[in-house]
Amino acid sequence: MPHRSPGVSLQTFRAPGGVRVGPYELVRPLGSGATSVVYEAVDPSGRRVALKLFHLVPDAERNHTARFLREAQAAQTVRHPNIVEIFDFGESDGAAFLV
Repeated sequence: MPHRSPGVSLQTFRAPGGVRVGPYELVRPLGSGATSVVYEAVDPSGRRVALKLFHLVPDAERNHTARFLREAQAAQTVRHPNIVEIFDFGESDGAAFLV
C-alpha cells in the first residue's frame, strides 16, 4: 500500500502548493521535531488532514521505516474516542508518512 510521489524534500519544502506526498497535497507546515514534520494537507476528496512525514533515513536504517509501517498498520485498527484515528500511511521517496 505504499504511495510514491516525485521529489518531496523535507529540507526544501517552504511554501504550499503543488507538493504531494502520495495522494495528499501539502498546505503548510504545522510543526516539527527530531524525527518528523507535521503538515496540514488535503486528501483527494478535499478533506483537511494532518500528515506526519518522517525524515528521510539512509538505506542502512531502512528497518526503522519498515517497523514504523508495521506499527502504523496495527494502530490503524484501533478505534477509541480518545485516540486519534489513522486514515492512511505509507512511504514517499524513502520517507514514511502517517495521516
